[in-house]
Amino acid sequence: MDASLSTTTFKSRIMGTSVNVSLTIRNTHEATMEFTLFGAAYTFTVTRWSRKGLSSFLLLFFAYKCREAADFGSLRVDDNGVPTFNMTTAQKVNAVIQGAKDVMACVDEIGTRHQRSVLDYAVW
Repeated sequence: MDASLSTTTFKSRIMGTSVNVSLTIRNTHEATMEFTLFGAAYTFTVTRWSRKGLSSFLLLFFAYKCREAADFGSLRVDDNGVPTFNMTTAQKVNAVIQGAKDVMACVDEIGTRHQRSVLDYAVW
């Protein structure tokens, strides 16, 4: 396993319950989120953002909404459609942290809409 690039914690909500999320970002930008909900420990690991997958993630990240350049850097697409990212390591980390927060918001949405079962979510 590669070394840790960054560790942080943030608060999120799942089904109306506040949880503390511990986030570890590895040098490859793989993100691991750990939290406890109703006494059970959960770990989500996002590997699609790691290595070459980071570019795909960042394209979606910048396409989703306008981002503050000071915090997240910038994306420029040339006339041939080739993207160029102008980001420091800290700005890439900030993007992964925001991505992790977005994942937790989706978990909350799924849990809130489909409290009964995962089957409900699969149908949704």
